[in-house]
Amino acid sequence: MRRAARGAQLREIGAIVRRRGWIALLIALLIPAGVYVYTARQPKTYQANLVVEVDDPGYDAPVFQNLSSNLNPGALLVADSSLPTVVGATTDIGPRPVGTVQGLSATLDTRTGWVTLQASGPSSRVAVAGVNAFLRALTNYVERDARRRLDAAIAATRRGLSATRRQAKPTPPASDVLPALLAQREAPAASLRVVERARASLISPNPGRNALLALALAVLIAPVLALLLDRLDRRVRRSAELESLSGAPLLATIPRQAFDAGDGGSRTELSFQRLRDSLIFLTGERRPDTIAVVSPLDGQGKTTVATRLALSFAHAGRRVLLIDANLGHPGVAARMGLPGSPGLSEVIGGEDVRTALHQIPGLAGELTVLPAGSPPRNPAETLGSPRVSSLLNRVSTEFELVVIDTPSLLGSVSALGLVRQVSGVVAVARLNRTPRGAVRRMAQIAGSANGRLLGVVATGAGESGDAAADAYDRSDADSRRRPVEAH
Repeated sequence: MRRAARGAQLREIGAIVRRRGWIALLIALLIPAGVYVYTARQPKTYQANLVVEVDDPGYDAPVFQNLSSNLNPGALLVADSSLPTVVGATTDIGPRPVGTVQGLSATLDTRTGWVTLQASGPSSRVAVAGVNAFLRALTNYVERDARRRLDAAIAATRRGLSATRRQAKPTPPASDVLPALLAQREAPAASLRVVERARASLISPNPGRNALLALALAVLIAPVLALLLDRLDRRVRRSAELESLSGAPLLATIPRQAFDAGDGGSRTELSFQRLRDSLIFLTGERRPDTIAVVSPLDGQGKTTVATRLALSFAHAGRRVLLIDANLGHPGVAARMGLPGSPGLSEVIGGEDVRTALHQIPGLAGELTVLPAGSPPRNPAETLGSPRVSSLLNRVSTEFELVVIDTPSLLGSVSALGLVRQVSGVVAVARLNRTPRGAVRRMAQIAGSANGRLLGVVATGAGESGDAAADAYDRSDADSRRRPVEAH
């Protein structure tokens, strides 16, 4: 049983995938395509990188002592009055128009001491020109800073020498430092040496990468969205839902081939045999002699079910009468190749019922058809006539089973009179079409009319059938066959 239930669940998931797979596929195609198109239309940004090192290893300006990963120009320049000088110089000597260069940054590699300068712009040319301007501005700052520090050191040394002379104390070390500082002052200032020239690359947008990320996201959310939409769908999708919505057992699942041209093949024939056997098995000793086949709305396959059910009982050797009580939209006579009148409306009007009966030859039992007849002005009033009750009492004694095709319960009130007078009701609903609310309302109406709802029939199943119905059929197949053999 667990294996059968697990198989039913897998088939149910497969059915959802077949129903909603197009949604998942559409999402997986449209989202990445939309992201690609949107990203490709965004302004392009190029980034240029340039690697430098201090040409004088002995230079110890704070600009390099305070470098760390991912610094902006403000942190790079140690947050003093030199910041506006370098940033302003970069803007002044950078490409025009001013402000097209963005993303000025510097990163220090502590292992090599190399500094990577970065600048971005709307084109590779602007990005390269920007990072070169950044290099020139930073080089000017480093050279000026080096000279400023030397000038400060020279001035401090001279003040120290003056003080020692006034104290008449010789200071040979200080006297030796001053010439060295003056010599360094005359030498070239510390500068930056280019290790790797500026090269620009496109950093954004990246349509291919973004489309791949969007595809990965779409693959994740598409199944969830498909399942959510399936849960929000108000139509009956599984035959098991008919049982829970109507509160009645599932009698059979009829494949959609039964409603195509022809008889639908052996699978269709077996489905109606299953319906016949289910009625025999489920009703037990309270077997009905008059059965009304109802549906909540039109287009559910009710007429086909009523006709084929009557034929199935007749093939089994029963004496069956099929009555078309759908006076507004009759369909039995056309299916059976019979004249539409005289029929039920004429019999209710006073004609002899025998003049309206048509017997179908070539069956193991007997199948007699009473067509709907001429359309009356008021079908509800006609079916509510006391003569209908008298007719049903009469024919139920002459035939073993009376099957009645009725109008839809929610589309007309004319079926309520029949529901009250028959000994059993079979409800028909079409999978993937009938709203759940319509099934609930149908069951409520049948109950309020004191009708005995024998069970429900799911029509319009696919090639593989309905998962829940298949599991139900397999688990109960043997128990259904035994009572049939007994009769």
